[in-house]
Amino acid sequence: MIADFYVVQKQNFKISAIISPERDDGYKYTGGVNIKAIVVYFISAGLAYYWSSVNPIAVGATIPTFVLAFALYILACKVIKNK
Repeated sequence: MIADFYVVQKQNFKISAIISPERDDGYKYTGGVNIKAIVVYFISAGLAYYWSSVNPIAVGATIPTFVLAFALYILACKVIKNK
């Protein structure tokens, strides 16, 4: 959500799309679900599990996972454009 608001949407959001989504399609996703965000979430959750339980890293799993999820979401939004 932080990457989406600050980087992808550049701190702009459409009140009309939130109040009346049937008239403004600014936030329409596949069936109401942001697939890119869900995929990035599962990738980062898997890495968090791996880095905390399977192969722990010295700095912990939280900060590297957050940074990776942030970067992956921005990259996914640039590579895969909404129709």
